[in-house]
Formats: sequence, C-alpha cells, structure tokens
Amino acid sequence: MALSEKAKEELREFIRQEVKKAVHEEMEQDRREMAKLVSDVENFIGEHRTTYD
Repeated sequence: MALSEKAKEELREFIRQEVKKAVHEEMEQDRREMAKLVSDVENFIGEHRTTYD
C-alpha cells in the first residue's frame, strides 16, 4: 500500500521532530554529566588545595 504525498510529508515531519527531541534530550543528559564532572573536579581540587599550593 503506497502512502500519499501528504502522508509521506507528515511522516517525515514526525520523524524530524522525534529525532530533534531525542538529540535535545541526549545533549541535555551530556550537559548534566559534564556539569557533574566539573563539580567533582572542583571539589577534588578544593579538598586537596593545600597539597598543591
């Protein structure tokens, strides 16, 4: 069964939106992980500052 042009375009748009949403969610997760890593490094440096000063 062939899809009409309108149905194909609606499917393309749906896929675009879902991919965009998934990429955004992945980027947000990466941002949170990087922020935690930076925080962990800052805390480590703070705890050991006298060792390195």
